[in-house]
Amino acid sequence: MGQTKLRLQHQCPRLCPNNPQLVLRTTYKWFGSREVFPERLGTPTQPSGPAPQKCKMEPIVGIVPPKGTNEAEFIRERIISIRRDLGLSSIQLAYLLKQVKEKALYVQWGASSFEEAIADPDISISRSTAYGLLQVWDTWVERYKLSPEEVASVPYDKLLMVAPMVRDDNHEEIFADAKNLSRQDLVHMKLEKKLNKDLPDFRAMPTVWRCKNCGLWCWDARPEEVCKGH
Repeated sequence: MGQTKLRLQHQCPRLCPNNPQLVLRTTYKWFGSREVFPERLGTPTQPSGPAPQKCKMEPIVGIVPPKGTNEAEFIRERIISIRRDLGLSSIQLAYLLKQVKEKALYVQWGASSFEEAIADPDISISRSTAYGLLQVWDTWVERYKLSPEEVASVPYDKLLMVAPMVRDDNHEEIFADAKNLSRQDLVHMKLEKKLNKDLPDFRAMPTVWRCKNCGLWCWDARPEEVCKGH
């Protein structure tokens, strides 16, 4: 018959604000027809009393527009504020991870390496994220002496996007680009710089798009800027 697999069919919340007496009940179902409750997962308790009411999502404090305010403007400002808080949290996390790595604090946690420490389920930070944060801290805070608050004003993934282009003679310009340009514009800028590398002069990369009428490709390069082949 082979190994039988289980599939989670239904799960009620452990604590329901509308019915505090509701007990967790997890139903597992064979890939066949009969239901089972595996003993190794514990015996579920049937809920008692009247049928539980449907749980309602309670509003989170601070994200519901007060009465009389413009909802669109309120939500926009809250998104900007929360994004700013996320940036500050990211740079704080970068600093803490650097302390853990450089001082081998992970040994006191019972881990044998930095990678093992960040893989701990309670921390659960991917290797790429951790080293990306470390790169942002090393480049902008330690090397170019920007304040952590200023670095936190730019999403760290955008700073990682421009990292290959950063040099001592252009870091201020590159930081401003990361702060002011969209991610799509940064991708365009990276490709443009790459294609102009090792050439005697710099030429802006043309924009390419599809015509909405005929569906063919268009670009904004002048005829004299297009190679005719050799």
